Amino acid sequence: MSRSDDPSLWSEQQIKKQISLELKHAAVKAGNQLRAGEVMGYSSPGSFSKLLKGTTRLKVERAELMDEFLEPHGGTQGPHSLVDLAALLHRRPEPKATDVMLASPMSAAGDDYEGDQKLAMKLVNELRRKNHTVYYAGERLKRPSKFDAYDVAYKENVDHIMNSRVFVLYLPRDIAEAVGPPSSVWIELGMALARGIPVTIFAPESTVLPYVVRRAVSDEASPSRHVLDVRYFDDPKKPAAWIRTHGDTVINGLSRR
Repeated sequence: MSRSDDPSLWSEQQIKKQISLELKHAAVKAGNQLRAGEVMGYSSPGSFSKLLKGTTRLKVERAELMDEFLEPHGGTQGPHSLVDLAALLHRRPEPKATDVMLASPMSAAGDDYEGDQKLAMKLVNELRRKNHTVYYAGERLKRPSKFDAYDVAYKENVDHIMNSRVFVLYLPRDIAEAVGPPSSVWIELGMALARGIPVTIFAPESTVLPYVVRRAVSDEASPSRHVLDVRYFDDPKKPAAWIRTHGDTVINGLSRR
């Protein structure tokens, strides 16, 4: 079995997406979403709708009811029962909403990582002084030898992107000049933009950013313009100093609750 076929290696969002696909299939077999919800013991269509949207977790006992309903109809579309998928979710702690997901190049930083990690931690500490919760994958990884396996890192980062109020990308330097592998921060940035949460990028200059990001910032008509803010610095210590001095106003969307 490949990693993509093994749900124990999936992120929470991947499991919820598969559950949503199976429930859409179940609704077709049941005739409609209302009837499918009734099969699972729900008295209102809202509860079933939340499962389709992935905003709540499927309980094992309700998954069992649907599996029993689907059995004479050929079962689930995929190889995994709804009970198995629901059980995987409930073996994990419920993800807590985080104010800020901070991303910064790690393996792509190469030999500069340890210094960059200290700079990123200055942002983390300043945000926490303002009473914000912050997730930064590099917080406990002070040197490259401590990096997580890629599947573990992927699951954690995706879950935090999907459960954070805002996303911050901190680029202490031009990572295009680094000797490490391509950085995952661009994937994480794309996921945050696709989710539509406010994004702030701290960068030394515009040339370090992908073309589409530069255009999105400069084009007032861009659909991403209202969620994306870029702040340029001439000293990588300045973003932390800005947060210390100006607080929430430095981070796009952070002051709005």
